[in-house]
Amino acid sequence: MGKSRDYTIFLSCAAEDTDTTKRLYEGMKERELNVTFDRVDINPKKWEAQVKKAISRSQILVICISKKALVYPSGGNKGFLDTKLNDLYNIVY
Repeated sequence: MGKSRDYTIFLSCAAEDTDTTKRLYEGMKERELNVTFDRVDINPKKWEAQVKKAISRSQILVICISKKALVYPSGGNKGFLDTKLNDLYNIVY
């Protein structure tokens, strides 16, 4: 297996988790890892096309999900509240 820098990482999260995930992203960048964070590096107007391209180039997919990303305002646990995470799931599968 090669060095971790040889791998391309795609990083995504729910909107509620952007600040925490951005710290993870910045730590990866400081370590010179090749990482794409959809909430920083992807143009929202071309999100789906650019995400498909980034995922196809990536060997590692990291999705950060907290409990607050899974709970609807009504209090029910019904999956991802964040529509972009639902879209991402559909792209991957």
